[in-house]
Amino acid sequence: MNKLHPQQLGRFVPCLLESCFIRLTVRMIGATKKMVQGLLLYVSVVCARCYFLQVPEVAPGEE
Repeated sequence: MNKLHPQQLGRFVPCLLESCFIRLTVRMIGATKKMVQGLLLYVSVVCARCYFLQVPEVAPGEE
């Protein structure tokens, strides 16, 4: 199993925040396309969980 060095992993999130293409991200952090896609999926799931834990649901008309 391929693993990223913590320094490479640290460069992934800024690439994600800057809306870089997957191909460019692969070149910038030196990982495979499949690994970048997996990291993207993992980060999006974690962000979604955090969002739903922190933001209470507001029913329409209760603003």
